[in-house]
Order: sequence, then C-alpha cells, then structure tokens
Amino acid sequence: MTGIKITKAADAWPADWHRLARIIGPVGGRLRDYWWAVEGVTWKVPIGWLFADAPPRPGSRRWKYEQSLVTRDGVTVAARPGFLPEFADVVSVDWSALYGVAADPTGDPHLLADLDGLGWFAPPAAFPPAVGVAIRSVDCAYWELFARDAELVTTVHRHARDVPGLVVERLPAG
Repeated sequence: MTGIKITKAADAWPADWHRLARIIGPVGGRLRDYWWAVEGVTWKVPIGWLFADAPPRPGSRRWKYEQSLVTRDGVTVAARPGFLPEFADVVSVDWSALYGVAADPTGDPHLLADLDGLGWFAPPAAFPPAVGVAIRSVDCAYWELFARDAELVTTVHRHARDVPGLVVERLPAG
C-alpha cells in the first residue's frame, strides 16, 4: 500500500480542507464501489438530523444516509457501496477511520475483529489483505489515505500538494 498524509500547517485548516469530501474530491468516484468498515468513525451529521422528531422521508438525504449504514447491536459497523463520496461530508476530522473492502465486511467477523484491533497509528502493513483503501483522521490534525492502487494516492497528492496551509507528504509503502 502507498499512502499520503495531509496535515494542517497552522492552528486552522485552510478553507474547507478539514473535510474528507475535499480531500477525496478527485478520487471520490473511484471509492464508490467499496464497502466501508466504519466502527470507530466519528460522525458529523447535520444538526437538524439530530433533533428531527419524525423519521426521515424516504428518498431524502438523511434517509439515504441511514439506509447506507449497517448497524449491529446498536453500533454502526459498515457502510454500503456509494457511501463515499456521497456522505464524505459527515465523516469527522476528529478520530475517524474507514477501511474500504470489496465485499460486505459484516459477513467476515474475523475481518471486523482484525480491523477493530488495529491501533490508530498501525502501519499499512498491519491492514488485513482485504483492505483496498484506508482513510484515517487523527485528532483534527491530519488525514491519512492509504491505497493498494498507487494512482489513487498520486491523484490525491497532486490535488493537495500546492495548497497553502497544508503539509502534504508521501508515506512509505507498506
């Protein structure tokens, strides 16, 4: 896997570069087919969704968001294909990790257990072979994106490397 780390160079992120939607903008379509193991993602849903009295209207954005998630025992563990890039804006920059896999990860309890056992700073060599893409945000300070497809990482690197206020670095392959 190859990787990239995008860090804010000062106390604040430039423009809207703290948002995952901005980071993955040029590769979002290439992420659409992945299932996402998301247990441990911090959600930043619109405030209106949190205080809505009624269930979401079928076909509404909130309804689509809720339909895209797979929950077990009250915990959201996966997101269906199409979740990214569609809902990248609800993934918080504050301690979130998403692992993209080709098949429904809820059908593989060993995979979910392995992912749950990864530490926040685990190197890509520790990712299970099923993981094709990994996206992590750490403490509102930086985003990391790892992929088995090196061109995906190169595209994000080109997208962010010249943005004032960002430090963009390639990470060693692992």
